[in-house]
Amino acid sequence: MTGATFTPSGEKREEVTGVRVYGYKSTPRAATLECKFPARGDLSVEVINGWHDVTLEFEADSGETHMMTNAWSNGEESLTDAGEISAKFTAIRSQRVA
Repeated sequence: MTGATFTPSGEKREEVTGVRVYGYKSTPRAATLECKFPARGDLSVEVINGWHDVTLEFEADSGETHMMTNAWSNGEESLTDAGEISAKFTAIRSQRVA
């Protein structure tokens, strides 16, 4: 489905300031994927909520492709009245594969 959002793993940078800007400090950032699935008989919020240690592949319309291994569902899936399941997945690392 369209509308997925992928954030690669890496580092998050936060500026360090005082009387001037001294630079930045960095902290690790996990990879995340927010996406939607069509709800159907064998795919439900409960099923997706139980996903852990899964491999996910994200392919953008531009052809750029990223892989998330050992990913897990964050457990906050939701179902709309239109039959769409919204889900968010996290992985320690991601890798660009194309």
